[in-house]
This record gives sequence, structure tokens and C-alpha cells, in this order.
Amino acid sequence: MESDGGRCHRTLSNRRRHPAPASGDVDVAGIATLVAAEQDCCRFFTFTLIVGVDGVVLDIVGPDDAQPVIGALIGAAS
Repeated sequence: MESDGGRCHRTLSNRRRHPAPASGDVDVAGIATLVAAEQDCCRFFTFTLIVGVDGVVLDIVGPDDAQPVIGALIGAAS
């Protein structure tokens, strides 16, 4: 598990999970826009955006050599 400014995200094989607590001010529409733009150009990624009472979770799955890009996307979604 890695820490990023007080938030934790897990790397599971080729998946990154980035949770945002429900109490935070999360721009869900902005995250969805980022996901849509990335899906248009990089079809090898799989995005899962979960919005619930406990917060927002963004999962990104991609090939091993795309992990630096996934890390950058996690930063952009924060």
C-alpha cells in the first residue's frame, strides 16, 4: 500500500485503487470526465468508478508497463 498526501491507494498486480472518503469534497463529474477522456485514447485501461455512502473509489487496471501512467492518473483524479 502506498500513501499519497494522507490518502492510501493499493497496487494489486496491475490495478491501482484510489479511495476518497465520503467527508471529502470529491469532484465525481471531473473524475468521470478524466476517465472518459483516457478511455478514448487508451483503450487498454479499465476504469471502475464507485460512488457510495462510504466515499468514492477509482480503480484503474492496465498493463504492467503502464503503471507510471496509472500513477499519474491517480494524481490527476485526487
